[in-house]
Amino acid sequence: MNATALALDGTTARPLTPRPVVARHLHAVPQAPSRRSPQADRPARDTRPVRLTRPVRLTQRGRLAISLVVFAVVVLGWGGASTAFGGGVSIDHSVVVQPGDTLSEIAAAELSGVSVADGVARLQLANNLSSPQIEAGQTLLVPALP
Repeated sequence: MNATALALDGTTARPLTPRPVVARHLHAVPQAPSRRSPQADRPARDTRPVRLTRPVRLTQRGRLAISLVVFAVVVLGWGGASTAFGGGVSIDHSVVVQPGDTLSEIAAAELSGVSVADGVARLQLANNLSSPQIEAGQTLLVPALP
C-alpha cells in the first residue's frame, strides 16, 4: 500500500504527509515590568550578630569555688612538674671532678647500685647537664638511690 489513506466510503483521501515537529512545552515568557518591592522603602537591617545569652554573673560563693579550683590545679600542677623535671631528686653527697675523670667512671664508683647508663642519666638530671662532658674542678651532686 502506498502513502495514501482510504476514506470510510472507500474512496481515496488526501495523501499522508509528515507533520512538522513543534516543541510545544518550551515557550519564551516575557519578563514582567519591574516594580519596587514594599521592603525597598525600609531602612537596611543591622548586620551585627545578635547576642542571645546574658553575661554570666557569679555570686560570692561561685567566685570562691572557682578560685579554689584554680588554686588546686596550680598547686597540683606545680608539684607534678617539679617531680617530673627533676625537682624531686634528693641529693646524697657531692663529688669534685679530678683531672681525667669521666661521668661514666663517677657514675660507676658513686652509684654502684644501678647500671652505668642509668647512673650517668641520674647524674645529668641532678646536675642539669645537657651532655656527659665535665671539667676538672667541677662539683657534681650525687643523687641518693631509692
